[in-house]
Amino acid sequence: LGKFFIFGVLISIVAIYLEEWLIKINNFSGFMYMFYMSFIVAGLVEEGLKVLVIVPNLIKERNFNERLDGIIYSIFLSLGFATVENIIYILFILEENNKNCIMIILASRKLQSADLIIYTRIYK
Repeated sequence: LGKFFIFGVLISIVAIYLEEWLIKINNFSGFMYMFYMSFIVAGLVEEGLKVLVIVPNLIKERNFNERLDGIIYSIFLSLGFATVENIIYILFILEENNKNCIMIILASRKLQSADLIIYTRIYK
């Protein structure tokens, strides 16, 4: 499981550079800009990288033998990804010297990480 957490950390770094490149080549404005940033830059890149990493590694994983295993491995991959995102948010807020925002960001990011586990359990 730790391997998938590390994979999540590594693909988040790749996602940062890929998203920055996609933002630089953006030519859209208005609604198309929001659509591009939400679904292409954030959604497709982040979730696509997770799929590209988890599927081949699950096929090789000898302990993967039921659906719940896939959910657990996916959670660890996503938690690794979210860890890097949380660190970036905290560093950004510290750079801005806004102490009140730190608590708000920490609380909201903690709840968002918990959402993944809760929603996964609901849909099982």
